[in-house]
Amino acid sequence: GVYEAVNKESRAKYFVGMHNEQVGTRSPRRAAFVCFKPADEGGEFLLLDGRQMFRELDEEFLTEVYEKQVRFIAAELPLGFLEAVHPAVRDMLEKPMLAMASQAAKKKVDFDIDLKWEKDNEGKPCIHVIAPAQPPVVRHPETGEPVWFCNVHSHSDYLRQQREERDGTLKLSETTGSSRLNRTDIRFGDFERIPHKWQEHVDETVMKNLKWVKMAKGDVVLVDNYMTMHGRNIFEGVRKHAVTWFK
Repeated sequence: GVYEAVNKESRAKYFVGMHNEQVGTRSPRRAAFVCFKPADEGGEFLLLDGRQMFRELDEEFLTEVYEKQVRFIAAELPLGFLEAVHPAVRDMLEKPMLAMASQAAKKKVDFDIDLKWEKDNEGKPCIHVIAPAQPPVVRHPETGEPVWFCNVHSHSDYLRQQREERDGTLKLSETTGSSRLNRTDIRFGDFERIPHKWQEHVDETVMKNLKWVKMAKGDVVLVDNYMTMHGRNIFEGVRKHAVTWFK
């Protein structure tokens, strides 16, 4: 199939952080990205060498994150209305609501997930849908080289907010941005929060090594998904790009 959701006008001001394509713990091997029409302004296709990331990330951070592994929050179910409910009633509702949310979520995905009651960034109750633990560094299936294969840059809620402040789109995100249901984040495998200093270190290393590709109509970029991370800059106007994945 062909995927082109990143062209949506509603996501034009959303900087797509650097990531490897993953569905649960499965990943396609390669991809072909094609440009049918470049954006009027911005919208560059972004590329990043995972081998270079592995070489340049701080050794202390790499050791900690490799030993603990990582878990992604794949979705957030906002339940702020429960604040208006009596605490005794809320306690009674939590267990059945978690069970119903788990059944609904498992119908949408075909990989193992956990659900957990937490507080969102505003301190309101929510349920987080959590993907399985996975290593942040893997060996390339063909070359055996170690590569950074971890979507901290795209999934971190902290880094996303930092980018929105940089791009002047934070207020837009708060009012018309991506659905709360699609809000992602990342934690260590034990669900401890990754310190901001390490997330900022990842961002600095990404931005230092990032390649900006201004694609023209008819251009095709072939990507090794295990070796190369990809993303997309914010844009103005109509942008028509697509991607298909294959082995």
